[in-house]
Amino acid sequence: MFPGARPVDESADAPYGDADYVVVGAPLDVSTSFRPGARFGPDRIRQFARTFEDYHPETGTHFSALDVADYGDVDAWTDAAEYLDYLQGVLTDVDWADATPVVLGGEHTVSVAGVRAVDPDVFVALDAHSTSARTSRATRSATPPSPGTRWTSPTKRSSSAPAPATKPNGSALRRTT
Repeated sequence: MFPGARPVDESADAPYGDADYVVVGAPLDVSTSFRPGARFGPDRIRQFARTFEDYHPETGTHFSALDVADYGDVDAWTDAAEYLDYLQGVLTDVDWADATPVVLGGEHTVSVAGVRAVDPDVFVALDAHSTSARTSRATRSATPPSPGTRWTSPTKRSSSAPAPATKPNGSALRRTT
């Protein structure tokens, strides 16, 4: 559970209640190319968030005063495309409930589901390593990239993906336990 958040009640008619933000863990780790372990990300983020300061002095806001719910993790499986479709359904449900989904990954690929679900004007991705930067230590200390090198990410590639136009009959896909 993310500190200061309440659990989502999936048995309720309005599972997110009046939450302004819903934390959704996406522990996907099937296409990691260098060092596996991204699947531990959501749990580790929640663990380290326990020590975060509750008060933000620049905004005068206490995190504990915000209405935040924690959906838990959308457990991953090995078919990444199928998982992203399912995760997109969960995030679309959060969006249609007038809450902002906060996705804790997992590998970069989970960003695709978030962008497709909410079709944002602004998308914020926080990354803990150099693959999200234009340069890394290796390229700064060695020769510059060759001409024509393209810097890209799943987030950039997904920006042209269509957002859902209408809600599916009944509800978008949800996690079952």
